[in-house]
Amino acid sequence: MKRNFLLASVIILALIASGYFFLASNTPQSNSSNTLVTALAADKKATKPKVIIQVPVAVAANFEKPMDALIIDFTSKYDDYEIVATYGATGDFLAQIQAQPVGQSPFALFLAANKAAPDALVTDGRASSTDETYANGALALISNTTGPAVGPSDATAISVLSNKSFTGKCVIANTEKAPYGGQSKVVLSRQEINTNNQYVVNTDPTQTCDPSLQMNCANIDVQPDIGTVYAKVGQNDPNFPIGFVALSEVCGRTDPKIWIVNPSFYSPLEQGMVTVKTNFGADTDAGATAFYNYLLNDSDAHTIILRYCYTLPQKHSVKK
Repeated sequence: MKRNFLLASVIILALIASGYFFLASNTPQSNSSNTLVTALAADKKATKPKVIIQVPVAVAANFEKPMDALIIDFTSKYDDYEIVATYGATGDFLAQIQAQPVGQSPFALFLAANKAAPDALVTDGRASSTDETYANGALALISNTTGPAVGPSDATAISVLSNKSFTGKCVIANTEKAPYGGQSKVVLSRQEINTNNQYVVNTDPTQTCDPSLQMNCANIDVQPDIGTVYAKVGQNDPNFPIGFVALSEVCGRTDPKIWIVNPSFYSPLEQGMVTVKTNFGADTDAGATAFYNYLLNDSDAHTIILRYCYTLPQKHSVKK
């Protein structure tokens, strides 16, 4: 009897033990295990690199200095985008865009040095926005260390230019492709300056090395854009002692080597921009639109533009 009782007790204990191990093996994992899985998933998500959308922008060479500052400010506010700026002559950019089929522009945004180029893109259906003015520019005549004083007065500059009282050439941007070059030619065409056809030759093509530009290349050196003019004069080569540049290049300087050209001597340099139809995708187009709107509406952008001696369209004046 006692032996049977012991045997029964052993069997019961064995059954209890087997049930415990069965339950243990089928019990859900602890909270610590779940936390580990969640943490791993979160870490994987956190380490996934952020996608930055590149936005190619064609920018008139005169606007390079403010553009560099604008990109820094814009990126601090819209960190999903990288503005990739290419600088050059407005006419060259227009030709590049128009050389491609509609909707395949190499640039998503075009910041020109005039209104004519962006207007042309609106007319031929390549623009995806209206042509808006983002800045108004101005001309300056500068002289390097080898050249004469050309300012600050109109009389000083006119005296130097009309008498050709220095040796060397006056450097200007291409008058057909660069709007600043075109307006430089307007200044040099003035009767009190172009006294002996020393700069602009309208009647006798034999006097000019480039009849299409009507410039007397005995006294003129033509550069691709306004940025390269500044670089050329800045080399302090006595053969190229003076040149017409964007006022933004010498903004804030008061120097007899600088003449801020009288605005009445040339037509306004109203600078327009448009977004352009591309095949880069919706994200790139959105980035171009964001920068376009930033230039039009952001007070910090306006402050930067003014800092480089541009003026703003009246409707985009900085809010106080």
